[in-house]
This record gives sequence, C-alpha cells and structure tokens, in this order.
Amino acid sequence: MARVALGPTTTVAVQDLAQFKTALAQSPADAVVVHADELARAGLSPADCQRLVPGAVLVLLSYSPMGPLPKGVRMLLVPFTARDLVASIKPDTSNVVAQPSPAPAAELVRAEVERLVSQIAREVVEEVARRVVPELAEAMIQRELERLMREAADDAVKDLGPE
Repeated sequence: MARVALGPTTTVAVQDLAQFKTALAQSPADAVVVHADELARAGLSPADCQRLVPGAVLVLLSYSPMGPLPKGVRMLLVPFTARDLVASIKPDTSNVVAQPSPAPAAELVRAEVERLVSQIAREVVEEVARRVVPELAEAMIQRELERLMREAADDAVKDLGPE
C-alpha cells in the first residue's frame, strides 16, 4: 500500500490500506507516493487511490510505463532521483498564468521528501556495500591466490629442469 503520505507538516509511512485510511483521517495528505504494485496488492486502481485523497498530488511509481492514467496522477519510473521525485510532487502549473511563491507547507513537504529519499538511498547503498564488498573482496583475494599458486607452480617446474 502507499508507503508515504505527505501532509502539510508531516510525513506518514504506512504499511497497508487500513493504516493509510487511518493516517488520512487524522491528517489530510498534500501528496501521496505509492508504487503501482502496492496499489494492485491493496486491490486499488490509481483512480481509487485518487478518490481517497481528493486534491492531493498522487505520484505513482512503476518499473515500466503504464497505460493511460487518470488526470492528475503522475508517473515516476523507478529508479529515480530525489530531484525527479520533488519535481513530480510539485503542483501542476501548466494552466496557471502567474505562479505565486510556493506555500511554506509545500516547501516543507519537498524538503522532507528530499531528506527521506537521501536517507533511504544512503541506507540502501550502505546495505549493498555491506553485502557486496566482502563478496567482491573474497573473489579478488581468491583470484590473486590462484595466480600466485600458478606462478609458484611454474617456478617450481622451472627449478626442477636440467642443470
């Protein structure tokens, strides 16, 4: 289900549809970021999710482009950058003549999204490093040992040759 609901002053991470509805009842969301697979698991379409959060920006994450989406639903392909995410939650200004300065709540939401994305990205990189680096180091050490053993064997054969 929606993992993050962004409100005027808060960011709420949820695990399922019930938590999402409870969070919305406590504080309306300005933006919702949800993966298409999570929506499908919750039995919701993008339009259903949009009806749950009227007036909020709905950002739909997906690994591949999807068919036509309801008006106002924004697609963001995975992987994406923090800048892409921030740009996707900005209000649609295509039909606005003059844009007033952004509201403080929108700035707080953008700052919180940037902070969360940076934190999550850092944690993912650290986890990958913890798992992959030792395996790479082991493979490199093994290859070097094999090379040294071959060289030692070649040298031993040469040393046993005719004198």
